[in-house]
Amino acid sequence: MFRTAGIRSSPVIRLAAGSALLAAGWVWWSQDKPFHIDDVLFLHWARVIAPLASDPPVNPIIAWERLGEPLREQVRNNTPGWALLLAACRHTVGESERILHWLQWPFAAMFLAGTALLARSFGLPVRAAVLLTAASPLWLVPAASVMPDLAALGPAVLGLAVWRFGGTMRARIMAALLMALGAQMKQSALPLIVLLVLDDRCRP
Repeated sequence: MFRTAGIRSSPVIRLAAGSALLAAGWVWWSQDKPFHIDDVLFLHWARVIAPLASDPPVNPIIAWERLGEPLREQVRNNTPGWALLLAACRHTVGESERILHWLQWPFAAMFLAGTALLARSFGLPVRAAVLLTAASPLWLVPAASVMPDLAALGPAVLGLAVWRFGGTMRARIMAALLMALGAQMKQSALPLIVLLVLDDRCRP
C-alpha cells in the first residue's frame, strides 16, 4: 500500500508539474474562446448571487432549453460552489472572458494529476494515461469553458487518487476534503464518493 510520503515523492511532484503545464497550455490556447451557451447559466447565477453596482438588471429567465423557467428552477439541482467562485472572481478581478477561462486551470490540472496517480496505483502506463486524458473531449471541452464540470471532477478524481495512493489518516482527510470540494462545485461529483467505500472493500 502506498503511504503519504509517496504522494510527496519526486516522480509524483514531476507528474503534478507536468499536469499543471499541460493544463496551462490548453487554457492559454483557448482563453479567447467565446462563452459556450451553457456558460451563460452559471454567469447569470453568479450575477444574481453578488451583483456589481455597474451590472444591468439580470433577466431571471435564460433563453435556453428550459425557456420560460425562472433561474432558481434551473439551478436548484446544482450545488452553488462554482457560481460562488465566479461571483468572487467578478468582484476581485472583473469578468473578462480570459480571466474566467483561467479559473479552470487548477481544476484541469487536478484532473490530470489525479489520472496520473490512479494510473500509477493500478500499475498502468502513467504518461499514456495522462496524454490520452488530455486529448479526450472529456477534458478538452470543459477545460475550455466556464462550466463547473472540471471544477467538480478535478478535485473528485484527485481525491479518489489520494485515497488510493495514501494509506494514512492524513491522506484520507485530504482526499475527503477534495471530494467535498468537488461536490460543492457540481453535484455530478457526488457518486464518486461511493468509490471510496468500494475501493476499501475491494482491496485485498
